[in-house]
Amino acid sequence: YKTENATDFKTIYISAGKKDKVNKVDIVGYLIKTGGLNKEDIGLIEVKDTQAFVAVSSYKIKALLASLENTKLKNKKVKIWNLISIITIAVLLITTVALSVILIVKNKKEDDLL
Repeated sequence: YKTENATDFKTIYISAGKKDKVNKVDIVGYLIKTGGLNKEDIGLIEVKDTQAFVAVSSYKIKALLASLENTKLKNKKVKIWNLISIITIAVLLITTVALSVILIVKNKKEDDLL
């Protein structure tokens, strides 16, 4: 079965977390004041030790990423990524490594036959 996207939110990654003394309130203020979002555009926020993940209205992500480029959160320069971009890059890297290993093994087997 094909399911439709049940939400209009997408997840963004922020390169700051608990160890940087960043909490949910800091992130909400940062996204509203610096990013130009409304509180309705922000969903679930999960703050980890070194990063945070935030659900943001998918209609606002492109403008948000542009407005937060080269900005600071609690005096720390942070990187903000659309999580889909990170996953895509990771999949491409894993695929490239896997293909390289396959080629190395294939060449090794061919060399062993000679």
